[in-house]
Amino acid sequence: YNKIKNQEVEKDLTKEKESLKTKITESIKSISDNTIIRMLTYDDEDNATELYVLFKKTIGEDISEARQYTQDFILKNIMFGIFSNEVLVGFVIIKYSRKFQTDFQQDKVDTFYIQEMLIHPDYRKQKLGKSLLEYCILRCPKNLNYISLMTTPENIALQKIAKVDLLTFQEKKK
Repeated sequence: YNKIKNQEVEKDLTKEKESLKTKITESIKSISDNTIIRMLTYDDEDNATELYVLFKKTIGEDISEARQYTQDFILKNIMFGIFSNEVLVGFVIIKYSRKFQTDFQQDKVDTFYIQEMLIHPDYRKQKLGKSLLEYCILRCPKNLNYISLMTTPENIALQKIAKVDLLTFQEKKK
């Protein structure tokens, strides 16, 4: 019995690894010769946690559970990183469906939610945030008509990018 059970467990693990490998491969988008966006894996956990701590400190939030959150986002396949010369320089965390009230609907509707997005300060002003937002729009499920994104009033750069890209998304959906 144990031998058969172990073989079944091994088979399931192999299937799971192949499925994850396929998801990662399908998530890759090349931005330039040295810049790509892809789903994060446990191999990226330390670097992602460092960036997440930086992000949380920037917005004045608690960092005590940063690693736990990063692990959870990676496990759920909702954290995508942008890499320059194989170095993680930014990330985005998305939720494929979350209910929000929009300017156009009285009731809450399903939206594609861009939960958090960060580009390391040393890599800003290189249009990496724009590339990440465009990547998110590509990942938005076809059945959703709305994308939600929240940012601070001080984050003028992201507001400008979002205004252009999200308006373009809305026009395409009409």
